[in-house]
Amino acid sequence: MTQQAISHHRRLYVWRGAAWLCVALITVLSLVPHDMEVRTPAPAGLEHAIAYAGTAGLMVLAYRSRSVWLIIGLLAAYSALMELLQIFSPGRHPSLDGVLWSSAGTVIGAWGQAVVWGFFPVAGRIERANQPERTTGEE
Repeated sequence: MTQQAISHHRRLYVWRGAAWLCVALITVLSLVPHDMEVRTPAPAGLEHAIAYAGTAGLMVLAYRSRSVWLIIGLLAAYSALMELLQIFSPGRHPSLDGVLWSSAGTVIGAWGQAVVWGFFPVAGRIERANQPERTTGEE
């Protein structure tokens, strides 16, 4: 295996680890009892959108071979599950608002990352830079 392939695999492991760490953090923060909850000054909906946008962006980076729509759909379903599980968390109440904000953040994060990756394919530029120049044979 070449050094470049090893580097690519290491990057994927880092992206995947970061993405799944975000999923774990969302789980903990979604299900913590209300009296242990720590809030930012931002509105709750914005917190949801930012958390899911970051997670979706990392998932797109980590799983580039997967459909962006698949990642969006799974994270949106996950947000609905987290909201439903709040029934069992003291002082927490599930809401459709939370699902909608989380899903909107998922769409923004996933498509934002897909667009950035499409315009700036770093891996593609590195691979092309390391290849010898092609000659047309007309000389």
